[in-house]
Amino acid sequence: KLVALSTKGCRDSIEHFLKIQPNNFCTKPTDISDLALWFKADSGVIVQGDTVEQWKDLSGQDKDLYQNTIDNQPLFVDSIADLNYLPVVRFDGSNDVLLLDSAITVGSVFVVLNWGGGGVNFPQYNGVLSQQLYAPGKVILLANPGTSDLYAASTSFFKSNEHYVNAINTKNLNPIEKYKIISGVGSQTESLNDFIVGRETNTMSRHWNGDIAEIIVYSSLLTDFEREQVVQY
Repeated sequence: KLVALSTKGCRDSIEHFLKIQPNNFCTKPTDISDLALWFKADSGVIVQGDTVEQWKDLSGQDKDLYQNTIDNQPLFVDSIADLNYLPVVRFDGSNDVLLLDSAITVGSVFVVLNWGGGGVNFPQYNGVLSQQLYAPGKVILLANPGTSDLYAASTSFFKSNEHYVNAINTKNLNPIEKYKIISGVGSQTESLNDFIVGRETNTMSRHWNGDIAEIIVYSSLLTDFEREQVVQY
């Protein structure tokens, strides 16, 4: 029922039923083949007090993230106004990381995140996703220091023009403190021995300082249409 109230204090109401017809973009990540990892902050987060001990994989592959060391566990924040009051996992930029010790293949990546470390540019090669031990092509998503860009080079997974920010083909995150949907499809798939969230490989000074609300990884190279379906789901 819709109730209308005028500036004179008069009110009226009307009841009307709407039929919602979903369009072709009404797709869940599980509807697309080769889903390798799926983490949502509003589902499957196991906390120890107010920090994250485990983050359950929703892909059906049972590749859960974990952190057994309390000091290295990111914070669970249960409501963010800018994300329709949904929760996030907050990394402190110092020592917070989540780990996966299983091998995965990466082809396409989607992350909802923001930067919480202040400033207008990234201070370091702040890492979001990568293999735990450095090797060329195994760094999936990280910042480019001194800029508001994501890093793209021959040694990273994503090369030039392969990043999308809020469905726009760009690597620029300005303003970096605002939440954004980061996505990308690589030029080829990459096999990782393991996985780390919140730091660039084993480089201790390159932690992520900010929130992550969702991570989706496919083991194949999605088409543009499939990528748009995931972004809009």
